Amino acid sequence: MAVASSASPINPEQLAQTLSQMRPLQLPLEPSWWPPALAWWLALLAVLACLAGIYLLWRRYRGPLWYRQAQNILQEIRDQLSTASADNYVQAQNQAITQMNRLLKRVALTLYSRDSIASLTGDQWCKWLDQQTRARFFTQGHGRVFADYQYTSAQSGQQIKPNAVFKGVKRWLKKHKSKTPKHNSLTTQDSVTSSSEDKSQAIHS
Repeated sequence: MAVASSASPINPEQLAQTLSQMRPLQLPLEPSWWPPALAWWLALLAVLACLAGIYLLWRRYRGPLWYRQAQNILQEIRDQLSTASADNYVQAQNQAITQMNRLLKRVALTLYSRDSIASLTGDQWCKWLDQQTRARFFTQGHGRVFADYQYTSAQSGQQIKPNAVFKGVKRWLKKHKSKTPKHNSLTTQDSVTSSSEDKSQAIHS
């Protein structure tokens, strides 16, 4: 015996009317990237701190402007001497010693008081250089050439070791690398009023 279905047939018109009265589905909004979460802010701050630290270390490694200028000049002096011919080596050596002495004076005038430095020559100049680094290179080492060069020429037998002098000057500059200068850039050559010093340093060929 069949059981009669109690479900009434679906009226298409009523179904369409019912569907038309329904509101469309509201999809959730996509998450916004701004403002970022706290973790992103912390990550950004960590990156910025690392970059700032690297920059400061890089600047410290390079040194201030005056130091870089002095190092470049010293390297140029060394390069000029290394390319000098055998016939011209004595004159080139004399010129290198004179230029290094002028460079030291320029650096000293950049870092220290002009009144206490500009007039120093010979033994007093070398003594002052050693006092700044608590060393004896300029008074008892190869750096004494800056004081003795005016008395003994290379032709008469003075033993000069340019490489040792270069290293000593470079070491003196490096020990002043962190010192706060009175001027950002290296003092100009015109400001070095040491004409008598230059004359005493020169060797007449």
